[in-house]
Amino acid sequence: MLQVLPCAGSLAFEDLSAPAKRRALDCCREDCVLDGWYDATFSDADQVAELMGISISRTSVGTVGGSPLDVPAIHFSGFWSQGDGACFEGSFDPTPDALDEVKEYAPKDAELHEIARRLAAIPPRASARITHTGRYSHEHSVTIDVEIAEAESEFQQAAIDALFPEIETEIQDALRAFMCWIYARLEEDYENLTSDESVEETIIRNDYRFDEDGDLV
Repeated sequence: MLQVLPCAGSLAFEDLSAPAKRRALDCCREDCVLDGWYDATFSDADQVAELMGISISRTSVGTVGGSPLDVPAIHFSGFWSQGDGACFEGSFDPTPDALDEVKEYAPKDAELHEIARRLAAIPPRASARITHTGRYSHEHSVTIDVEIAEAESEFQQAAIDALFPEIETEIQDALRAFMCWIYARLEEDYENLTSDESVEETIIRNDYRFDEDGDLV
């Protein structure tokens, strides 16, 4: 976070004209986006994923003066360009209680409930592996390989073979819907961090000082 020491002739935010306040807000907006601002969203998504039978892979990141930290392998870019989005790597195994677990964790999130309902309805013999491909980070920049364990009888196997395309599509669509859910949460958090209200609060809390045009001094 940028720190500005008061100097002679500088103005506090509340002393600026309306145009200068707008310039001051725009100048300081990106200072409110600290490294790791998305950590809480990643952690939340990781917990929800586990409830739905999704195991997000881990990746190692460096820390200042400490040992590397294992974090969820969630990739994203944002927020207003073509190709922006979020995705993850990992695996999926159906969890019959997913919907109940997610409703308890996030009782008001109807969109998440629907994703959990779809994943909970997947046959227990099915599974999937999610792999990030390409240079983008949206829900279609992953390969989702679906498998169904071999049945105990030829009759059951024939039924599984007939339903495989439908099951495969449902798993892929539901997992991608969850990736879109993660991206929407990230976008919402970013917009909150960079809103005028949040930026103004940061400016006042840190006693940033400006010239009469709204430039930092």
